[in-house]
Amino acid sequence: MGTQRREGATLAEGELTGHSHRLQEANAVQLWVQGHNLFLEVKEPSATLVHEEHQAIELPQGLYRVWRQREYRPDAYIEVMD
Repeated sequence: MGTQRREGATLAEGELTGHSHRLQEANAVQLWVQGHNLFLEVKEPSATLVHEEHQAIELPQGLYRVWRQREYRPDAYIEVMD
């Protein structure tokens, strides 16, 4: 399965609030998709992950796998809605 380049700097759109998790410095990052997996490449010394409901997170240069937070319920794991 090949890796595809994804445009933009938004990791996830908020389904409930409309807020998104996105990288402030769009030119410093590249998103990649491989199957159902999303990867973030920070190409500069750092990039800032921002969201309206919590503090910014500074990410150092590197390659990251992105996944949705899940919560456990006795019958299943449910992705956390934003």
